[in-house]
Amino acid sequence: MLTRRQFIKATTATTMGLFVATQFGWVQKAEAQIPGGTLDPAGVPKYQTPLLIPPVMPRAGTITRKGGKNADYYEISMKQFPQQILPVGLPATTVWGYGAVAAASKRGLLIHNAPSLTIEAKHDRPVQIKWVNDLVDQNGNYLSHLLPVDQTLHWANPPGGTVGRDTRPTFTSTPGLYTGPVPMVTHVHGAVGVGDESDGYAEAWYLPAASDIPEDYASEGTWYDFFAGRDRSSHQSDAQPARLLIRQARAGEPTSRPALPPVRDGPPGSRGKRGRTSRA
Repeated sequence: MLTRRQFIKATTATTMGLFVATQFGWVQKAEAQIPGGTLDPAGVPKYQTPLLIPPVMPRAGTITRKGGKNADYYEISMKQFPQQILPVGLPATTVWGYGAVAAASKRGLLIHNAPSLTIEAKHDRPVQIKWVNDLVDQNGNYLSHLLPVDQTLHWANPPGGTVGRDTRPTFTSTPGLYTGPVPMVTHVHGAVGVGDESDGYAEAWYLPAASDIPEDYASEGTWYDFFAGRDRSSHQSDAQPARLLIRQARAGEPTSRPALPPVRDGPPGSRGKRGRTSRA
């Protein structure tokens, strides 16, 4: 059996292996090579790229809710794009990130970035957001997940249709990795006074409005209304509610300083407009 001292020595060695806990103790497994190879961490210059100061997310407009109270309205989509996260001269990184689809002001920044822009909410003023799953390519076809997805777990399971969605599928043999469209739902953390309907449950996912979704796929989760049964993979690909912040400012408080992220989009397209609404 591997001792704690042996484990620490092994995992701090240059040729580190993968250790798995079993009923017989720690067992060393060989690590598979990552497709495309990896960069030598020692060859990546440190402290070269300034961190982004998130600009303000532009509002799409103002709407009047039931009861006559006005609310700030946003239309925000998630897209896949390359972003220069490593220092200039090194390869760009493919990420998922949020950005506004529409802006009431001509000065609004219609850009997608990871982390994304900041929603500045005013104290005691409601916010309503339409979230759009825009994980499609230039031809309007769906994009698969950036990381492997294990279909044998309890997950969103769009291939199961409306009957088999949000379940653990049954297989008679080991299936291949899931390569279909990505289910998405935006989850809220730490917002005060937000109702359950806007929480973003794991089973409230929806697919992009892609042109090639198989007809027998479920397009929405069992909650119907409001990322994914595969939340773990989503976090690793930087699509955690793409690190989108909501700042609640009281009257008289200064707003965020303007800043320009490195990625800028063109006009929003007509694809991927399947969305859900949440309120704060």
